[in-house]
Amino acid sequence: MEEPTTQDRPDTRTIAGALVAVVVLQLLFAFSYIAAFHDPSPHGVPLAVAAPTEEAAAQVAQGLEREGGDAVTTTVVADESAATARVRDREAAAALVVGPKKTDRLYIASAAGVSQAQAIEARIRDAESRQGRTLKVADLAPLPSADSRGTTPFYLVLVMAFGGYLGVTVLSLLASPQASRGRRALQRLGAMAAYAVISGVAVTLLARAAFGLVEGHVLAVAAATSLVGYATASVAITLQAVFGTAGTGLVILLFVVLGNPSSGGAVPYDFLPGWLGALGPFLVNGAGVDLVRNLVYFDGNALARPLAVLAVWALAGSIGAVSVSAARYRRSGDDPDLAPAVAAGL
Repeated sequence: MEEPTTQDRPDTRTIAGALVAVVVLQLLFAFSYIAAFHDPSPHGVPLAVAAPTEEAAAQVAQGLEREGGDAVTTTVVADESAATARVRDREAAAALVVGPKKTDRLYIASAAGVSQAQAIEARIRDAESRQGRTLKVADLAPLPSADSRGTTPFYLVLVMAFGGYLGVTVLSLLASPQASRGRRALQRLGAMAAYAVISGVAVTLLARAAFGLVEGHVLAVAAATSLVGYATASVAITLQAVFGTAGTGLVILLFVVLGNPSSGGAVPYDFLPGWLGALGPFLVNGAGVDLVRNLVYFDGNALARPLAVLAVWALAGSIGAVSVSAARYRRSGDDPDLAPAVAAGL
């Protein structure tokens, strides 16, 4: 076997720079995960409040915010029906309905986050006991025994995001070095779309057959996870096309370092540090978790935002990949060094 020449080997400066970049990525990884998980605490948790009169509801809401500091943000609603609707529509994490005879009802949703539901119940129960009132609790979105912590949406999305950028990386390694037209980008996107559908269906069927999960929602969850896989893959194609090897690091930064801890799957958004909680719903991971969770546990409510977020990412990735490929194809006629990139669909 022919030994690589000195010119084929990266120089010391390049190797050092790559290792420094890896260390920086590790530090960002550690920072984001420790920031998210070391001490989750509620802040700005949306709580709906209803009472026999609007004035009474306002007084209760003010008292809860005063006692809880920034832990809760209350919204006064007209009646019990409006309060429970806000929970089911994912507009509130819980709803307190004040009764006329010192007996109140708290509506929670365990599927939105067990730790969140438990923390809200503990706070409200403590406040009620100090006032000599009785609290009854009802769970509007209970979790099945097969998913007692409600983490299935998180892990389904984690697997599909990982598969999306891993598939793109493998495809890059196997790409033909022969020059071709820029239409290779479309072929590559098509291959990743097929891959996303196949893997999404396979992962969903595995969850159903092996663990009894997503019962009654197999087709919807398969479609949702496939969309997550394609959105991840299309963005990965574009980042690797624009930045080369560094693009893989950016993919990891976007989908692992930022995406996973901010997704609301392991810790609800309202228990994350402000910047992570605000960012999460607009990344592929967070939108994917919300989409699967709302399909399975909230009767398909509140799907518009996560669907729109995933569609934007998928569209942006697709347009980016085709645009970069087209631009490089136009330039490849004058620069033969670009021919391998065009061949790879970049």
